[in-house]
Amino acid sequence: MPRTSHGFAALVDGEGFMLGASDMGTLFHKSTYNSASDGPLESGCEELSDTSEKACRLTPATYSNDALRSLASKEPGIFANDGSGFTRKIKLSGEQWMVSKAPIVAKTDVTEATISWQIFTLMPMSDVTGPIIVGRNAGIAVACVMVVVSSVACGIALYVLLRPLAVLSELMEQAAELKDDSLGATMDKSSMREIRAIQDS
Repeated sequence: MPRTSHGFAALVDGEGFMLGASDMGTLFHKSTYNSASDGPLESGCEELSDTSEKACRLTPATYSNDALRSLASKEPGIFANDGSGFTRKIKLSGEQWMVSKAPIVAKTDVTEATISWQIFTLMPMSDVTGPIIVGRNAGIAVACVMVVVSSVACGIALYVLLRPLAVLSELMEQAAELKDDSLGATMDKSSMREIRAIQDS
């Protein structure tokens, strides 16, 4: 299922028909209709005057949003107008989505009729956790780079500091074997006072 990069919200009436959606998609479907041959209209459909067409209200199962259709296919009972609300994770076409349902109940001022609607919001979990994962991975990458750079720097520092000792060790071996100490005249002097004193001796 192709995933949109943002969440989606839908308003559903008490009969299970779409009243509105955040993507501003069409809420009706038109098709040809002949009352003589096609019989009575289905629930949610109206015959268009002066035409041979009918307009039927869309349900979550027939709306253009892929996530909403997938939700209606997997859990058709979720759109039942039972006055309950919830927020939970639901797997739709292999991807985790956060789905919320909230009832809307009110009385109209004019007719005193009670409306009972439901609003659904669907948000892919990758939209919620994506920035967190990116930030975590960036932090791990920076830490790895710092460890590598510091390890290289420590290695270079150890090499520079221990090089005079290596030369001194070689001179001591030459002295023990009574060899010419011409190497001592050209060796680098250590920056550490104690090692330089030993070299000068």
